[in-house]
Amino acid sequence: MKKKNAIYLINSLKERGAEIGMELILNQGLLKKFNVFVVVLSKTNTNLEKRIAKRYNLIVLKKENFSNFHLLNYFILLLKLFKKLKPKLVISSLNQSVLLSRLLKLFKNFLLVNFEHSTKFRNYFIYITLKITDFLCNYFIVDSYQTGKFLIKRGKKNKKFILPLFFTKIKKFNMIKIKTIYCVGELTQLKNHLDILKTVHKSGLLHRGFRLVFFGEGEFYSQLEKYIFKNNLLKKVLLSGFEKKWQSKIGLGSIYISFSDYEGLSVSTLQAMEAGSCCLVRPTGEIKLYVKNKQNGIFINSLKSLEKNLIKIPSKKIDSISIGKKAYDHVSFYYSKKLFQKKLNLISYNLEKDV
Repeated sequence: MKKKNAIYLINSLKERGAEIGMELILNQGLLKKFNVFVVVLSKTNTNLEKRIAKRYNLIVLKKENFSNFHLLNYFILLLKLFKKLKPKLVISSLNQSVLLSRLLKLFKNFLLVNFEHSTKFRNYFIYITLKITDFLCNYFIVDSYQTGKFLIKRGKKNKKFILPLFFTKIKKFNMIKIKTIYCVGELTQLKNHLDILKTVHKSGLLHRGFRLVFFGEGEFYSQLEKYIFKNNLLKKVLLSGFEKKWQSKIGLGSIYISFSDYEGLSVSTLQAMEAGSCCLVRPTGEIKLYVKNKQNGIFINSLKSLEKNLIKIPSKKIDSISIGKKAYDHVSFYYSKKLFQKKLNLISYNLEKDV
């Protein structure tokens, strides 16, 4: 029997959570019974884009950088593409691609699935537009219970699947002796990396044998760099950029910090727990459901509490190794590959059945 066409529509293939999550679920077989076309609005020239191009049918609508000013142009190009491919199933992720897929739904007949990652929106117009057009979507996939709750609050109560974009892979800890404090993720305003840098510096740990590493890229890179130069911290703070295999550089009991204004699932926190890190985290989004304060991690509700907890680490008032081991045990049990695959197979079955 000839396979039906399916499209995964996404803004670009930058190395970020939603995009890497797309690669994960496709590689694990979400659309294995379809001809898969990954359609991106703009070209990015990342390693992720190269990997996708090798494994799937990759279609780039425009070679220029993504822009909201091109939305009408994207829509016209998508209309032509849909006429040619006649997809039976479309999965879209990230706001602009989601809105475009819903607009296409008014003109074309296909099963529409939106993958929701956001719990908050900076742009109120985007939020209202999504809320008004939610009825066009047949299914929702959400990456966390908190995102699912937010979706219900937005007024959408139809069928949805919860699929955390993470499962454990590490079998043994790295016994690296370098004392590391680190952050993972895009360097954006909501992550508050500059505040973290200032607080770690103020705690004095950088002068007690610890190093601070930021794994990630983004708009706040230059601000972090400026502070590092100004305070002569070049040998103590590393801006490592994006690293897919950053866990290999982290030892058991290392200190992971997340002080985001809000989070959904926070895959980087789960990965830090998997690596056996002692996680100092702001209890936002899904984090407060899987981190148990003072057991497998530590809650920090303010920069002052972050500083106080950092100061406790050298004196062993916080047993970072014991907390790290408990963090690993927790995610290994609740986020196993077997459980992930079971949820993914259920989604695949329902989508195949309804197409």
